[in-house]
Amino acid sequence: MHTRLAIALLLAAGLPGAAPSAALAQGDAANSPHIYTNGVTGPELQKIFSKAGLNSILTTDGDRYPVLRSAQEGLNFTVLFYGCNNEQIRRCLSYQYYLSLKGAGVADVTLEQVNQWNVDQRFGTATRTKEGAIELRLNANINGGVTDANFVAWLDWWKLGLQRFKQHLKLK
Repeated sequence: MHTRLAIALLLAAGLPGAAPSAALAQGDAANSPHIYTNGVTGPELQKIFSKAGLNSILTTDGDRYPVLRSAQEGLNFTVLFYGCNNEQIRRCLSYQYYLSLKGAGVADVTLEQVNQWNVDQRFGTATRTKEGAIELRLNANINGGVTDANFVAWLDWWKLGLQRFKQHLKLK
């Protein structure tokens, strides 16, 4: 599973008023005393998820990279980590929120619907695989340093994206 894709650029087209919450999106320094200057570990991101009220399960893949599994909007998603060092508990410079939808619920979703998502939305890139799954990805690069509030802001963008994606695809 270590055939990792390069970090994708976020799409530039966005909708006005799309910010999840001004307080979280701006990153209140008083609530974010910790600055991650050399990446993040799976346990650290799991702790941030927990503080944000989101349950998660932390595992590793075949290459010992962290894998965080969680759910929002009734959708199970995964957080994949990239640019990790080789320490026992890996510290990683980027991560990706990843959702894959398969089966009858997405069988009627057209490629045009998927493409329109990419035109209309700024955060999160959608694709349809040759196997028929619909995937949504949101990449975050933390190289150079970020705070807890930055992680929460990315999580808020992801949660908003899941809500809108579900509505866009008319999923129940």
